[in-house]
Amino acid sequence: MQHPAFSINPPTLRSFALPLHLPPTIAPHSFRSRSIFPPSPTHSLRSPSIAPHSLPLPPMKVLFVCLGNICRSPLAEGILRQKALAAHLDWEVDSAGTNGYHTGEAPHHLSQKVARLNGIDISRQRARQFTPADFQRFDKIYAMAGDVVDNIRRISGRSYDPSKLSLLMNELHPGADEDVPDPWYGAEPGYHEVYKMISAAADRIIANYTQTTPEPPEAARPKVKH
Repeated sequence: MQHPAFSINPPTLRSFALPLHLPPTIAPHSFRSRSIFPPSPTHSLRSPSIAPHSLPLPPMKVLFVCLGNICRSPLAEGILRQKALAAHLDWEVDSAGTNGYHTGEAPHHLSQKVARLNGIDISRQRARQFTPADFQRFDKIYAMAGDVVDNIRRISGRSYDPSKLSLLMNELHPGADEDVPDPWYGAEPGYHEVYKMISAAADRIIANYTQTTPEPPEAARPKVKH
């Protein structure tokens, strides 16, 4: 016979259930929608402290075009390539001309001299002619002057893509449609002036790219190390 003190009334079994002790600010229904730890900006991949320029940037393929690929565009190729390397950008940079008068030739000796005075060697470049296929190969094409744009349009035919083509100096002065003057018929000072113009435009190209490139999708973002 069971002692009355040890008898258990079945309906009262539920009264022995242990209460669920939760942090005072967390309700039971909130577990799926809220962490018990406060959000930490240093642990969040969406943290504003991760600037776009600190993330790996996709490579670019850039082409500079002038008339003969002998004076202006070889300088532009050498200048942007050096600046891209200094900025740790994996870019392909090339140049071409819309006529074939100098195909296979090295850049003009004054272009080489001015580049060399600024620590850039363009002596190994060789002139080539622009082709319609360049619109498929390159992400961005910069023309040195308005007449070069006209020639590119004529050469390209159905391959012409105005969304990829810009006047170089519009990087510095949008909408002004300024030309980089052709120094071919002038003296050395003209080459120095052309160098300064191209160098300033190249700085702007890189600055605009690193400041406006959007962040990659969340899955492609690097993990933050602490």
